[in-house]
Amino acid sequence: MRVLVPRYSGRQHVSSIAEGAMIFMQWDEAISLTAMLLWSLILLDLSYPLSRGWELCRLMCEITVGLVVIGPAATMVELIKRSDRLLYIPLA
Repeated sequence: MRVLVPRYSGRQHVSSIAEGAMIFMQWDEAISLTAMLLWSLILLDLSYPLSRGWELCRLMCEITVGLVVIGPAATMVELIKRSDRLLYIPLA
């Protein structure tokens, strides 16, 4: 399995439009997923502030495992679901 990550060098010379589009899309995905992950962490922190160090350590371990096992987008969805569960209590 090959993971496509953006190249980290400064100037890049591309030989075709397709190669340039691929590099652009890789950077777009990396930046978008990072922003969404940070946004979901902020939502979780606003809904339930982590006051103890071990809670933060446990959350970081869960995020790391989630990133490796299910990927960044699914990890972000799980964090948002967790914050929603803490905020919205059924009225029934």
